[in-house]
Amino acid sequence: MTNRIIYIHPGYPKTATSLIQRKFFSTHPKINNLGKKQSISDMDENLLNVFRQIMFEKEIDENGFMEIKNVIDSIAYDSEKINLISFEGFTQPNFEVSAEKIFKRIKKIFYESNYLIKILVTIRSQLTMIPSHYANTSKVYKSETKRWESFKNFINDLQNIDQIEEKRLLVAYDRFKYFKLLKTLTEIFSESNVKFFLYEDLLKNQKNFFDDLAQFFKIQNHLSTNVLKPINVTRKKNGE
Repeated sequence: MTNRIIYIHPGYPKTATSLIQRKFFSTHPKINNLGKKQSISDMDENLLNVFRQIMFEKEIDENGFMEIKNVIDSIAYDSEKINLISFEGFTQPNFEVSAEKIFKRIKKIFYESNYLIKILVTIRSQLTMIPSHYANTSKVYKSETKRWESFKNFINDLQNIDQIEEKRLLVAYDRFKYFKLLKTLTEIFSESNVKFFLYEDLLKNQKNFFDDLAQFFKIQNHLSTNVLKPINVTRKKNGE
């Protein structure tokens, strides 16, 4: 059986993922978006449950993999279109399963269902990613220690990470190492199947950004104007 191609967009969150999902992936006539469209509730419930298993179960036995494979085998694949799963959950902070293990699981499951995987990742400068990340997930750290109720303390501890032992902050710090993720993905899926896109390029010139994105899919960019605005869902308090 010939391998089918499926594209996976695992985020990062806070890199205009909502804009890209809603305005490009979900409106392009040549893309069959099996992942997030307007919200996570758009996703097939069985597929979403599979992704949660991949992300959070420390061990998955062979029976578990077979059950997951059955869900992957039932994906509504369209041979006439680009088949895509956009789901930034894979690059959310994860304190149970490493990114390497998550993507190795993805490869195993999809390859056994005769899928070839191509990965596109959206990233942004860590200088803007870190405060945006903290603003949306600070409760994840506040539950660990009151010290991180202050963003200043959070930053200070990141700057002195060699002296930190708390797992949650170490995971957060590791998550900002984009080159490490790139190296992991190219080792798992091969260099030709992995592409990183920059949020800053989208801000600079939307047409060029979506042209490059379309070229990765080998389709035409159907967006002709630069009028889209990134959707800012960062929670703010007192202008911070």
